[in-house]
Amino acid sequence: MTFENGLLHPGDNPGLGVEFHPEIAEKFPYEQAYLPYNRLADGTVHNW
Repeated sequence: MTFENGLLHPGDNPGLGVEFHPEIAEKFPYEQAYLPYNRLADGTVHNW
């Protein structure tokens, strides 16, 4: 992407300009995570 005359020009090639390398992605396996939430002593969800 480049700026031309104050405007952002996305380029002439298709896509976003991002290359994906599966061999590098294998080094970072997916680990499921959950958002933290606050529960009171009776088990109800409290505003955080």
